[in-house]
Amino acid sequence: MSAFTIGLLAGLVAVLVVALAIKWRSRNMPMSVAEKAEFLTNRRARMLPALVIIFLSQQVTFFSQLSGGGHVSAEKAKISAWLLLSVVLLLGLATKG
Repeated sequence: MSAFTIGLLAGLVAVLVVALAIKWRSRNMPMSVAEKAEFLTNRRARMLPALVIIFLSQQVTFFSQLSGGGHVSAEKAKISAWLLLSVVLLLGLATKG
């Protein structure tokens, strides 16, 4: 396995561990509707800067490796993934989560 693949897998595992820890911590918190809305608003506010960093790093990665001379099918998949991630992140930022 390449170092990139190992790093990617380690990052995915770290994200899953953090998500599980957050879910486990908030599993039995009795909240009113207003408290739950406040909790979700605070969580969304913490995620938006991370989405911006992901979006900008994704843009840099995509445009720095444009026309690398790879296979045509790989280029189509790369462009499709880029467009999908861009649309999802922009929708998240435009609708404030």
